[in-house]
Amino acid sequence: MNKIRFFPALIIVLAVAMLAANGLWLLPAIDALNAGVSNLHLEVARRASSALRDSINVNRKALKESASLIGQDPRSAGEIMARLLNNNPSIEEAVFVDMNGAEKARVSRTKFISSKELVSRKGEASFEEIASGRKIEYGGPVFFSLLAEPLVDFSVQIKNPSGSPVGVLVAENNLRFVWDLMSQVNVGGAGTAYVVDQNKNLIAHPNPSIVLRGENLSYRPIVNQVVSGRVVDGLSADDPYINFEGEKVFAVGLPVENLGWGVIVENNYDEAFSSRRRVIVFALFFIVSVIGLFAVIFWSLRRIIGLFAALELEKKQTSAIISNLTDGLIEYTDDFKIILVNPSAENILGIRADEIIGRRFEPKDSTNLKFSSFSKVLFPILAEDARAIRADGDHLKMIELKIHHPLDRDLQIITVPVLGEQGRIFSYLKVIRDISREKAIAKTKSEFISLAAHQLRTPLSAIKWVFSMILSGDMGPVGPEIKPLIDTGFRSNERMIALVNDLLNVARIEEGRFGYKFEPGNLVETVKDVVDSFDILSKEYGTKIKFIPPGSSFPAMVYDKEKLSLAINNLIDNAMRYTHKSDGLIEVGVFADGDFAKISVKDNGIGISKEQLERLFTKFHRGPNAIKMYTEGSGLGLFIVKNIVKRHGGDVVVESEEGQGSVFTLLLPIDASKIPPVAEVYEGV
Repeated sequence: MNKIRFFPALIIVLAVAMLAANGLWLLPAIDALNAGVSNLHLEVARRASSALRDSINVNRKALKESASLIGQDPRSAGEIMARLLNNNPSIEEAVFVDMNGAEKARVSRTKFISSKELVSRKGEASFEEIASGRKIEYGGPVFFSLLAEPLVDFSVQIKNPSGSPVGVLVAENNLRFVWDLMSQVNVGGAGTAYVVDQNKNLIAHPNPSIVLRGENLSYRPIVNQVVSGRVVDGLSADDPYINFEGEKVFAVGLPVENLGWGVIVENNYDEAFSSRRRVIVFALFFIVSVIGLFAVIFWSLRRIIGLFAALELEKKQTSAIISNLTDGLIEYTDDFKIILVNPSAENILGIRADEIIGRRFEPKDSTNLKFSSFSKVLFPILAEDARAIRADGDHLKMIELKIHHPLDRDLQIITVPVLGEQGRIFSYLKVIRDISREKAIAKTKSEFISLAAHQLRTPLSAIKWVFSMILSGDMGPVGPEIKPLIDTGFRSNERMIALVNDLLNVARIEEGRFGYKFEPGNLVETVKDVVDSFDILSKEYGTKIKFIPPGSSFPAMVYDKEKLSLAINNLIDNAMRYTHKSDGLIEVGVFADGDFAKISVKDNGIGISKEQLERLFTKFHRGPNAIKMYTEGSGLGLFIVKNIVKRHGGDVVVESEEGQGSVFTLLLPIDASKIPPVAEVYEGV
């Protein structure tokens, strides 16, 4: 018994002795192996950084040569810049700017630019840094095109033959060539080299689709260190990370001089340290005891079998749910390798799951008719008519697009990230809903409303004319007993005309034919004119209306005066109708707040309940208290207001309590560049 008790103690003593003996040589050997791995990857990073700088310098040299030629013959600037673009495929655009900041000539690779399109470069860093004499060469920060391709501006000074500066030559460089450079870097095994810019955005990677996703890598500590100018050897505890393929990688980094960029070289962590691992395994082999090995294996097998049984049951249940969904489902990895496709997606997109599961898709697959619709769903940018939509407060953006194979269909697509352990994105799930029927119904409804409103407009206008002729006495004197009836008919006809106009406006908004015309204007005067137009009506209702001008100077703005006046008119009209009391007061104010202009319409009327606020901007919606007080409203005015303000790039904020009045505030961006290029119909919730 004592011998048996002694045996475990002996095992422990021997294990400790072997650990100590192996530690004497193992730790220094591991340090040497770590340093060797780091130096090897740093050398790869230096070669990649050198190749990048050399390529940039070639472009800069060509830019300087062109600047010298333009300085000798400015009239040939267009031809010189055209040759520059022809000889340097990465340069997208070249601009000759005089010392006053005015563009004298501009040549683009993608379009012809007339003299009328030349603009001022005054205030732009690419011009000011050279024109001020602070620099003779300038490299700007990286920015991205509408196609998510990284671009950078380089500019140099132009001197005439006497050596006097006469302008600046600016070149817009597309950094796609850096993608090719990184794909040619041989890291070994599954290693990869990539480049980040000064803002830690990914600008070059052997897989272009990752760059086009617009990845910002500030969450990787190694990227932050490299961009700050530090050389990272990869041996710190926070240098490794999980890469885009979901693998733990060893990484080193070098800053790119004079550009503020960084070159990162990564390799599979296990592969990079395979030699170290072999040494450690060899050393530990003598220490590891096999006592209890079979017991551990047996216990593990029981656990694994139980887990597999539970997983299999869960898999069958999930598969049954997915297979019976009417919405299509597609699951894929971040490199667009297809994991799952349900029967509904097969039917909608005209594909078979066995043809695409396990396959990696690229944008070029859209040229294959069989996969054209599937590719548009994966890459919505390929669909000409794709548009992003969302309801207010919804954090998940939806895409609507049309496909033509196997049938013409309108689809609504939501992309949802599937999170794994520690919140890391494991894959992506696209939920596809066929909304062709809803679209057809909505189109038919809109066309019917538009047609009905147009058909009603002519007879209503004729009735209005007849009533006006009678009331004005053109048809002869009107007796006092008949005049009230004529007045009632006239007012009822006016309400019908207003309803028809609202219906036409809604139809035009939904069909994208509302006809916005954005021009510079005086917003304060526009609001005041609308307020003044309610003088007669306010006296009729016995309600005071007050205009509150801004307390200081108000910035000039670009907006559609007619449409914005309609929105303000609708708000004041609502306030007037629902504030029928002797002390009724409506206050309309205009003021600037940061980047926004605010127009507020405040009343002390019946107010709005919390339950009604959520549906306030929905078509045809009217609260019970509003219907009780004023029975003849259409419920379209606030829908029109919301869409007009949204088209201006703004929003509507409502503060109200039932019985205490309401405050409607229109938020409009002062900067005209914030106005969206295309109108999106706000449907409400």
